[in-house]
Amino acid sequence: MVVKDKNIGKKAAEAVRGKLSNLANRVQRSWAEWMSRITAKMSRRSLYIALAVFVLTGTAYNSLVLTGLFGSAEIKSGKIQIPKSVRGPALPQAINPIQQGMKDLRIAKASLDSLRKSKEGRQLLDSIEKIRPGLKDSLSSAAEMIHKH
Repeated sequence: MVVKDKNIGKKAAEAVRGKLSNLANRVQRSWAEWMSRITAKMSRRSLYIALAVFVLTGTAYNSLVLTGLFGSAEIKSGKIQIPKSVRGPALPQAINPIQQGMKDLRIAKASLDSLRKSKEGRQLLDSIEKIRPGLKDSLSSAAEMIHKH
C-alpha cells in the first residue's frame, strides 16, 4: 500500500490557476495598451461614432441570430434510420453491500500484512500505525460486525 501526499493535486491545481491568471492579466494588459495606441489619435466625436457602430452592429447580429433569420435552423444530414428495438447497456448484477464490504476489508488487511515482507514496508507500516494507531483493530472490529449481520 502506497501512501501519497493528498495535497499534490491541490498544489498542481493552484499552480495551473496561477499561471492562467497571469496569462489572462498579460492578455488584458496587452489588449488595453493596443486599444490605447489605436484610439490615441482619434477625436472624441470619432470615438463616439465608433462606439455607436460597434453597438449597432452587435445588436443587429445578435437579433438576427436570436430570431433565426441569419441562417437555416434545419440541418440537412440525410436520412437517419432508427432501429426498432434499442437495447441499452447491460447493467451489472447487483452487488451485495455486505459482501463488498467484507471484500474491501480483506483487501485492506492483506495490503497491511504484505507490508511486513520488506524492510521499507515495515517502516511504512510503522509510520501508518503511528498516524492511525487503531487501524488494524478497527478493520478487525468492522469485519466482525459485518460478519454478525
